[in-house]
Amino acid sequence: MNPSIVYTIDINQPQRHLLDVTMMISAVDTATLLVQMPAWTPGSYLLREYARNVRGFQATSAAGPLGARKQDRLTWAIETGGASSVTVRYQVYGYELTVRTNHIDESHAHVIPAATFMYVPGRELHPSHVQIGAPAGWQIATGLDPLPAAETPTFVANNLDQLIDSPFEVGL
Repeated sequence: MNPSIVYTIDINQPQRHLLDVTMMISAVDTATLLVQMPAWTPGSYLLREYARNVRGFQATSAAGPLGARKQDRLTWAIETGGASSVTVRYQVYGYELTVRTNHIDESHAHVIPAATFMYVPGRELHPSHVQIGAPAGWQIATGLDPLPAAETPTFVANNLDQLIDSPFEVGL
């Protein structure tokens, strides 16, 4: 099954402590598309404020920029203008090394999916792919299966739960 969301994480400037995230969403069929940051992480029983680390949110289609606004503490609403695919770009700050937060520095990126990936409500059971761009020589460890023969390291999640349950450790 083709993914309805392809995420790309660019970690090529780790000294900034930022993940550059691109979320390509296909099969869009609504005038307003909602995307959300999770409020939880596996193994933690408190609500989290992952959206506080999101910066520079923007949405585009093939026709150009789309109107977007933060609807509540977790949700962004995108006016699709009839586009069938939408690309969302944002950055996630991470410089706190815990089991529930991202940590990015010159030696590694500890990527917690719940703290990184927005999702489309209603598509939790859809598959997604995650592509990783990292400095030369860095290795990638995750519980997700790699996509064979991909030019860029790409990993497959069968659904949102599997994605959120699969942290990435990328580094030397």
